[in-house]
Amino acid sequence: MTTKKIFSKALSAIFILVFSAASFQTALAQIVIDNPLEADTLADVVAAIAGFIFIIGVAIVPVMVLLGAFYLMTSAGDPAKVKKGRDCIMWAAIGLAIILLAKGISYTIQFLLGGPASSV
Repeated sequence: MTTKKIFSKALSAIFILVFSAASFQTALAQIVIDNPLEADTLADVVAAIAGFIFIIGVAIVPVMVLLGAFYLMTSAGDPAKVKKGRDCIMWAAIGLAIILLAKGISYTIQFLLGGPASSV
């Protein structure tokens, strides 16, 4: 390519970029995006996420207990399957205890610091 062709292509690319950026900027000035979250602060967002994780965790615990009970009932005396069922129930109970302790510690810290307790 000759220098003249390169220069003309570069100049036309710059021209297109400048005018497309100006029209894009005016288009952006007219767009209004509403906040899809109910939270206004980062603390509200974290509280909402923690509440969601709490609800999901509490919902999973009975499923895991039922799965462990199924393993125990279908073990037919096999020590490995009995251990698997017991372990499943034990870890579900430990998970529930951790979930409840985390929620309790969160409420305690909020109470001690004088902040409002979250609704979930």
